Amino acid sequence: MRTAYFLGAGASYSLLPNFPLSRDLTIERLLDRRNYAQESYMAIESQERGPDVITELREAVASGRLPAEILGARLEDVLDRLPPAEGVPGLRERVLYLVMKRLTLTVDGSLGALSSLLWNAQRAGDLFLTTNYDTLLEWELGLMGAGFQWSPLDAVGPDARYWLDWGVPASLEPPLDGRDARAKQILGAAWASLPILKLHGSVSWSGCPTCNLYDLDPLFKDGATDSIGGWLACKRCQRLRQPVFVPPVHRKDVASHPVIRAIWDRAQGELRRTNRIVFAGFSLDPSDTAVRSLLEETNGPNLQAVVVVDPAAEGEIGDRFRALYGSKVSLRSESWAAFLESHRPIHTA
Repeated sequence: MRTAYFLGAGASYSLLPNFPLSRDLTIERLLDRRNYAQESYMAIESQERGPDVITELREAVASGRLPAEILGARLEDVLDRLPPAEGVPGLRERVLYLVMKRLTLTVDGSLGALSSLLWNAQRAGDLFLTTNYDTLLEWELGLMGAGFQWSPLDAVGPDARYWLDWGVPASLEPPLDGRDARAKQILGAAWASLPILKLHGSVSWSGCPTCNLYDLDPLFKDGATDSIGGWLACKRCQRLRQPVFVPPVHRKDVASHPVIRAIWDRAQGELRRTNRIVFAGFSLDPSDTAVRSLLEETNGPNLQAVVVVDPAAEGEIGDRFRALYGSKVSLRSESWAAFLESHRPIHTA
């Protein structure tokens, strides 16, 4: 039985309690330095990078350039009211920069139950879909070995991030560098063997719309945070790179970005072939019409079971899933962390 794990923000929050939920991503909370793990992240005062971003946005509120009435609004509503800058970073870019910093993860040590799930999913041919922008899955894969060595004389081998399959055609990514090409040769069929489809993009992705090439790096190697601030140019044409990072969207907006469009197309095909979906920390919010439409369209005869994992599963959340999937639904009123521990498989290399 092929399983798709569909993860929302509550899944990451369950494993990392300091992780922000959507209610934390308002302008008002983004401007509070106490919400960041290290204040030094926000003290960007070099000649190249300009003034401190939080100070700059506070001044924008004080001057009226950023309307005070939207401080507590949902992030996607705020972004809709802030037009993108022309040529240089503006208020919209500054807000997105803070969002990316708020979602930046540094994980100390492996989360064993998550590691086991990823290991077994790769071997079983399962997949992950997520509406999260964070890099929790990527961090965990980076701490895992993929079962290969770089050479007979080198006990270390490519880590499990080389399993990642973003669901994006190779034509949208730059050519592999030497190390990545070597890893592909070593891993063989294990290369790009674990689909992780990030429906709203990632805080670690950026790219150049002019070149139509995107650096879908797992862990910030290509400076996605700098690109949103306008501080990093495309290596190919020297124009400013842009993030691959979008708020919850209406279905008609999915086609506006080539990477996001490719991921949604892949997700639709994968879900049609899936026998079981495990939803974790995902509330099926009625306002996210794009995801709801995707799930409705792929609810076909192949899908046999739907498991909803959430501490509040027995309430309104469970009702939403039953309205969509009917008798296929079973509810687990527990956190994703507790579910992983109770279903923790034992894996061997």
